[in-house]
Formats: sequence, C-alpha cells, structure tokens
Amino acid sequence: MVTRADVLAAVIDACPDGIEDLAEAEALTDEVLQYGPAVRLPASGASHLSNSDRYTSEDILQAERTLLQITRERYDQQVAVVDADVARLAIDTYEVSHALTFSEEQRRVLERLLSAGHGVDRSSAWPDRARPR
Repeated sequence: MVTRADVLAAVIDACPDGIEDLAEAEALTDEVLQYGPAVRLPASGASHLSNSDRYTSEDILQAERTLLQITRERYDQQVAVVDADVARLAIDTYEVSHALTFSEEQRRVLERLLSAGHGVDRSSAWPDRARPR
C-alpha cells in the first residue's frame, strides 16, 4: 500500500531535471495513478493529512483474495495438528533456546495454533512481545 503522498514524492524524485512547481508535480502524480497499476483503496486513517488517499495494485488485491479463500477452505480441516503435550514441550524448548518468556496469552495462542487444525488461524496480532529473560 502506498499513499498519494508516497507517489508524489516518487514522481518528484524520478524527475532528474526537476519540476517547475507543485501543480506540475500534482498533475504528473495524477497521470501515474491514472495509467499505472494503482487501485484506490477506501478512505481510512488520518484523512486530515494532504495526499492521504491510499493505493495498492490489482495483483496485491488478488493475492489477498486468494489467501482469504485458502484460509476459509482449510479452516477446521484438522491440518497439522500437534498433540497438546508436544505443543507445550515445543513452546518450552523454544523459550529456553531463545532465552525468552512468552506471556500466558501468547502461550494460549501458540497452543491453539499448534492444536486447532485450521491450517491458518484468523487470530488477531499478539498484544505484547515475548519478554527476554
């Protein structure tokens, strides 16, 4: 994902002879976005900033669609299920070998990932980082 501001900066950087003024830079940016592979995304985030429109490309959108489809197809298919005792042993071993400690919530997430059999899990990001010992 890029913002219009990112594209504007890239357009300015790509002009070795410089650009006369901001209006020219804006016009060139509009052309790049119109004729390039850019797909405008819905508004999100800090819209009070100038040039905050967000873009991606159709190939990225297609890759995301494919991942979602695969995730839905594999959900609850009992793929790569690890025994609960083996999962705990693997987590403990990882903590010791990397000199860190997972929080209880992180351990629960890992245990679920290893034993739920979903192939891919749709859980949210971990709330905190593992703490070094």
